[in-house]
Amino acid sequence: MANTLASHISSSFIIEGTPIYKYGMLASALSPCDVVYESSAGVWTLVDADTAATLNYRASVVGYKERILSTGAASTIDTAYATTDVGVPILVGFVEGKGEFVCHIEDPAAYLGSNARFTFSDTPNVLEALTAVAAAAAGTTEANITNVVPLASGDTYMHARMTA
Repeated sequence: MANTLASHISSSFIIEGTPIYKYGMLASALSPCDVVYESSAGVWTLVDADTAATLNYRASVVGYKERILSTGAASTIDTAYATTDVGVPILVGFVEGKGEFVCHIEDPAAYLGSNARFTFSDTPNVLEALTAVAAAAAGTTEANITNVVPLASGDTYMHARMTA
């Protein structure tokens, strides 16, 4: 089964490590595990390799916090945030210098072994495996994120590791 939801990896966002969060607002409706950077306006904006400003920053990832939705139901790791949500947790690193979490990715379209390197994708708000084609499209920018568990065609979420 392909991992097409964050909850296919874990029901909580952090798998291992002590996260360092910044808190803020999102420039657009995004979900936990989406990849973002902090814009000059001070809001968290989706990464996109086709946007030059994206390439100036390290990857940060939208975190998860449980909240009560307008329907009265509790959110899950798969529930998107609205642009009106305040105090959205953004994973910027780990106290220990490394940690594991769930991350939104572009479908690798084939088997990809553990410890593959990732870069910003030209598909907004996700990372993609760093290949010669991806490197040429995104310049030399490499995210500080690798996969812990092998990936397969159809996966759009991964068990990821962030290093300092």
